[in-house]
Amino acid sequence: MKVTRQIVADKIADYLHGKVSQTELVDWAERAMMDADFDESDTDLLTDILGRLGLADVAEFGLRWQDCEEYLRRLGYRAKVIRIKRMKISSNSRDYEIHIWYSAEKGDECFVAQVVEWPGMMAHGDTREEAAREIQLALEGALDVAAERGIKPPSPALAHAS
Repeated sequence: MKVTRQIVADKIADYLHGKVSQTELVDWAERAMMDADFDESDTDLLTDILGRLGLADVAEFGLRWQDCEEYLRRLGYRAKVIRIKRMKISSNSRDYEIHIWYSAEKGDECFVAQVVEWPGMMAHGDTREEAAREIQLALEGALDVAAERGIKPPSPALAHAS
């Protein structure tokens, strides 16, 4: 498999748009590191970024919006965010910070919502309100699964904010 700057940037964009999960991105990056053929001039750059993406499921490393933005910059691209609205969502007595922005990427025009404390948790909708409803459902589902499995969810950033 040939891996180029464009392919890596597309995978990161797919992750940011919620088209692939963090697990799928990590799996792809790990496979690419083992099986890929890189352009000689980009080998160091691509192996560094793929190595970091491959570690995104390790708690100590993770994958934040800022990381994706930096990787895209290093690849010669930029993440385009048109508009952000911060809001607070209360779920199961927890307050989480949600960022909602409009993605104007051609063919993917939509509002994207992301839980700040869970960077891989994203949802989208045709309107800001639809994106907010979808992220609320995703957050409630994630909290339910965490409770069922005895997993401690991330602490809400806004729990003590006024």
